[in-house]
Amino acid sequence: MTTHKTATAKHIVDAKHHHEPAKDVSFEIPMAPFNAIVDIARMSMQCGVGLVAMAYDQAQTVVFHAIDRGAKIEKVAMKDLKHFEHEQVSYMKDYLKKVPGMNDTKSVSIEAHVEEALKTFDVPTRDDIRGLEHKIDVLTTAVKARRRA
Repeated sequence: MTTHKTATAKHIVDAKHHHEPAKDVSFEIPMAPFNAIVDIARMSMQCGVGLVAMAYDQAQTVVFHAIDRGAKIEKVAMKDLKHFEHEQVSYMKDYLKKVPGMNDTKSVSIEAHVEEALKTFDVPTRDDIRGLEHKIDVLTTAVKARRRA
């Protein structure tokens, strides 16, 4: 059984240990040669510059790849568009031949009807396609010139 005096004395002793100053603890930085520090700084800088250069190269590669891919897709689309135009003209000529009252002597009239029908259906004409081909050629030349630069 503990008395009040014993508990109080123990409390005083515990409190005394908690408020003691800590022993002297010091931290020392190991000495490194100056050349090693300079080498680490130089390598860090070179790493950063290298990463930027690699990112630039990859971005440039992606852009040129995208341009090439777009040009290939455009070429295929133009081929398909020419084929579509040819099919539509053939279809319209065949259709107009079936119209009563039309015969071979009115071939000029058939062409006029075909052109009118193409305009009505908003089908690109040969001149529209040639204009687009010219624009594509100009853009292709500009892209090739930029690649060389």
